[in-house]
Amino acid sequence: MVIYMGKVLKDESTLDENEVSEDEFLVVMLRKPREFGSMEDFWVFYLAQHLKPAMRRWHFAGTVASLVCAL
Repeated sequence: MVIYMGKVLKDESTLDENEVSEDEFLVVMLRKPREFGSMEDFWVFYLAQHLKPAMRRWHFAGTVASLVCAL
């Protein structure tokens, strides 16, 4: 999956067709985002991720940054 300017590009399209130049930023995802069948499935995943100290620090930093931007 290739994402450019917040838009997922079609697999069969080219960079030229999407007017992407050499000096622009693309995001390439090598796997599909996880899909959850229920809130319970998501909650188990969410709690497991937040057991990781690095994830908790990133979450805290993102929350603080969001609050600073909101003020």
